[in-house]
Amino acid sequence: MSDLSQLLGDLYADETTVPKAPEWSSEEALDDAFASWVPGPAEGAAAAEHSIVAGALDDDTTAVAPAADDDWAAMTAPTPAPVMDDPAPGAVFMRWSPSDDDILPSRRAKARFSLSLRRG
Repeated sequence: MSDLSQLLGDLYADETTVPKAPEWSSEEALDDAFASWVPGPAEGAAAAEHSIVAGALDDDTTAVAPAADDDWAAMTAPTPAPVMDDPAPGAVFMRWSPSDDDILPSRRAKARFSLSLRRG
């Protein structure tokens, strides 16, 4: 039985090796690389780079409220439900009857139409 296992193992063995991760991708190497990193442009960077982030790293941070879009607010505002008046005390309400419905077929439409397929 071991011969068969070895034969199948040789036949189906995966000889591709799993590549190892590069040395620079380990947690320790990345921590060492970014230990002295400071966000923002480098000290010797051009004035244009400094002007882009000017004031971004100030300690006095205030929350910026999003600009109100009045058109959007008006279109998406919920509409209040209509106020229904109480019915008058002596009001007469009519009951519904099938003849009130215009969707129901008329009696004439109930006649069956048959098509004979016989020759003759």
